[in-house]
Amino acid sequence: MVIVVLALVMYPWTNQQTQDMKERYEKRGDLERVAPGQFQESAAGNRVFFIDKASPDEKTGKNIFIAASEGGREAVTSAQSGHIDSIAESRFLMLQNGQRLENNLNDRRTKISHFEEYGTRIGANSASESPPAPTHSLSTLTLLRDPSKPNMGQLAWRIGLALAAVNFIGLALAASTSNPRVGRSGNLMFAIFAFILYYNLLNLGQTWIALGKVEFARLLLGLHGSVFLMVALWVCKLHFNWSLRYLLPRQMSAKP
Repeated sequence: MVIVVLALVMYPWTNQQTQDMKERYEKRGDLERVAPGQFQESAAGNRVFFIDKASPDEKTGKNIFIAASEGGREAVTSAQSGHIDSIAESRFLMLQNGQRLENNLNDRRTKISHFEEYGTRIGANSASESPPAPTHSLSTLTLLRDPSKPNMGQLAWRIGLALAAVNFIGLALAASTSNPRVGRSGNLMFAIFAFILYYNLLNLGQTWIALGKVEFARLLLGLHGSVFLMVALWVCKLHFNWSLRYLLPRQMSAKP
């Protein structure tokens, strides 16, 4: 029951929280991305910022470095200090006492300039339509309401975890019975390899359903049903002490 709750409820909830945090971070403006003592990339990916750790507050900084690439040009700007200023509903990073090295990639010309004050606009990330949420962050009810192939693949993976837990209970009962003369290492290695194989089949089945190679119900019945049948036969063999020596003579005696 714990695995069912974790797979069907907690797993998508935690992925949704992670996805929301990632989207909020991606939508932040360039100024919010700047962290003292760390190189940070802008929202558009065309700028890299660095501010010294000795910055007195969040709106001012010292030893600032900016590397930008845009429109066939690469520029490296450094300054001793800088601060944030709002001009005409836009925010600018005003730099003082620095230099700028600009390289034109088309004609290979390099321009070096020194400045007492230089302003560069660092606006918020433009509002864009959010990409569709990944299937692993969708709730189980959402997957049921929209039975597309990728959603059904994710649902089969979640349900498969619960079914696999049931099958592994039977597998543990069967594998726990060992011959004292042989030892338990063989059954332990078998259990480890069985888990690896089973888990990989779960992931493979999810991919097959998403690609339309196999149906949802057929995968659940074929994979988990076959494992349950084999485990049940193994447990019955141990419980009733079935063996080939026990079955073959009865079949031979039944013949005329």
